[in-house]
Amino acid sequence: MHTSLWVSRTKALRPLGSSVEELLERATARHRDGHVAEARDLYRQILAQMPGHALATFCSGLLELQAGDLAAAYALIQRAAAAAPEEPRYRLGLGHVAEKLQLWEQAAEAAYRQALALQPEHADAMSNLGSLLRETGRLEAALPLLRAALDRQPLVAA
Repeated sequence: MHTSLWVSRTKALRPLGSSVEELLERATARHRDGHVAEARDLYRQILAQMPGHALATFCSGLLELQAGDLAAAYALIQRAAAAAPEEPRYRLGLGHVAEKLQLWEQAAEAAYRQALALQPEHADAMSNLGSLLRETGRLEAALPLLRAALDRQPLVAA
């Protein structure tokens, strides 16, 4: 049997969506298209295979945030940030949920500062931290961050 034919037949015999990559692709597509229940199920399948999968954990946290379960969202995004400490977007997500939980200085500010430490030019991190500082009465500290965010992405700080 020709090798490429064998490979294609082997792939055809494998259940659709059996690899983590395939599940993740399907989950994010379902999530993006608003099919929340299907996306949640697919993320759970990924996490059953790979409990420490940072992106699936983060996306599960986003689903919980969208559903209004802030405590679950915070716990999941915190786990994602711990699993991938080099990823600034997980810190941004953590800061966003912490703000919604009104954990201003304890968690939100720290998360945004960590995101900036990972990626100093990150416009969203600058904007979020600047907005948080402004909302907590620290306008003098907020202004340079908001200006810098506006310089990098004019629509971010607007």
